[in-house]
Amino acid sequence: QTATALQLFDFNGTDAKGQQVSASDQFAENLSNAKWYQQELIRIADASPGDQEQVGDLFSGLLPGMASVTQDADRIVDLTQKATLLSGVLGNRFKMVGEQSSRIITGGAGAEMDTWRLLQKPIKEAGEELGAFKKDSGLFGEKLTMSFNKLDPAKRLEVFEKGLEKLGPEVAAYFDNSFEGITAQASSALKTLREKGYMQSRTLRGGARLYVPIPELLDLRSKQ
Repeated sequence: QTATALQLFDFNGTDAKGQQVSASDQFAENLSNAKWYQQELIRIADASPGDQEQVGDLFSGLLPGMASVTQDADRIVDLTQKATLLSGVLGNRFKMVGEQSSRIITGGAGAEMDTWRLLQKPIKEAGEELGAFKKDSGLFGEKLTMSFNKLDPAKRLEVFEKGLEKLGPEVAAYFDNSFEGITAQASSALKTLREKGYMQSRTLRGGARLYVPIPELLDLRSKQ
């Protein structure tokens, strides 16, 4: 799925010399890159409030916007990681944050977006620091939204990244100090153990989910 998305957005369409490559060579490179992306998404999920599926939804939502400006894999993964905490604050709506962030990156920010409303203050500060907005310009609300949307695509992405970076410590502190954050990260880790075959889950009455070690693994450990 990731390889198909990379192909769709024309990743690796040229070689190091800028020459067009064949569709088969392009897909082979995207297939290889997709494996790396998946490993990175697993790493991000293990340290985030979400599980692998949620982080994958976030990445898929972000990719169209990011691809319109850059194909830098490290930059795309870095933004995905920063956006996981934002997703957690917004009720673990990873897919929504990914899709709205993509629209914001492409100049479609709007007041109806929860993601944009949360980011306006750090976006304003980031824009002033990067010279995209005049300092003490008094930009807020609709004026800020319009000014941001009119930025050059590369500068708009830079401001968005800086805004997320500014929000990061505050959001990270929220998860470090809140019971919700602790339990969300614990749940993420448990789900990863389950997916790797170390744990299994059982649904209890009322819909709660219980994670327990796989009995066979306990038997093997006792025999060592």
